[in-house]
Amino acid sequence: MSIPKRFLILFAFAAPWAAAPQRLCYLSPVDGYWQVVVRNMDGSGRQVLTRSPFDKKDPVFHPDGRRVFYSGVTEGVFCSTVPKGKPGTKAAAKSTEKAIKTEIAGIRGIRFSRDGRRTLFYRARTDIHDQSEVWLADSALQHAVRTIYRPGLQRYPDANADFSMIAYLSGRAMTGHDIWLYQVPQDKHVQITKDMVPEGAPVISPSGKSVAFPSSTLGSYNVYILDVASGDYRLLFPSEDNLLDLEWINDEALLCVQMHPGHEPALARVDVPAKTITPLAWQEEHGIRSPSILKGP
Repeated sequence: MSIPKRFLILFAFAAPWAAAPQRLCYLSPVDGYWQVVVRNMDGSGRQVLTRSPFDKKDPVFHPDGRRVFYSGVTEGVFCSTVPKGKPGTKAAAKSTEKAIKTEIAGIRGIRFSRDGRRTLFYRARTDIHDQSEVWLADSALQHAVRTIYRPGLQRYPDANADFSMIAYLSGRAMTGHDIWLYQVPQDKHVQITKDMVPEGAPVISPSGKSVAFPSSTLGSYNVYILDVASGDYRLLFPSEDNLLDLEWINDEALLCVQMHPGHEPALARVDVPAKTITPLAWQEEHGIRSPSILKGP
């Protein structure tokens, strides 16, 4: 028995496996400033969220997918709504840019719990030299509690889905930075790397079993993968390019910013099991930094 074509079309749209494409936000130069841009991972649906005349830093999707939070390079936390209209339409051009009142200054690197009820960030201190701390707060960045602090810079925290584990970068400006894990229920800190070379921001995989981080042990920044259960980490593959701003796509793939001398920073996909890197088919003309993928509840 043949099925009418119109029913096949309806079935295709309703099929549970026909999921919406992954959403991505990042920074790219627009009109002379680093602005927040969103689009689908396949390159479609590009929308410039911000136009204000200052550089932005560390954009991140709220799990509801309707808002992107970010910091100003000098000061302040902001939020922009993602327009519902299709790119190029009048509705798509409407995006708010709202400053958020916070109890403390210097908030950077915001991360949301998977349910959106809690936030994690670091505070860049301006009143104390060479000092920053990791804080936890509610969904509105209020009622903040200082969680990780010691002399030096505690920065770029990332957490697993329920915020029971935090990976972060710790060190001093003149002595390098190392990767640490903080087991929150046990109040236990574990130092992962112990060297004098710079490391970059760590990111925890969706399952919480792995942590990826860039390290310049070989001269350029390469990708290393930490197995949380064993505490061991390994070089994924050597690269002459700097691979920075890591972000997990899923448990077997990473997004990174590939920086090749003489070229604008470009996005690339890193396949962890295959140990390969593939530039994305689309790129921003003036470069990309700080990608962040929408992680829903």
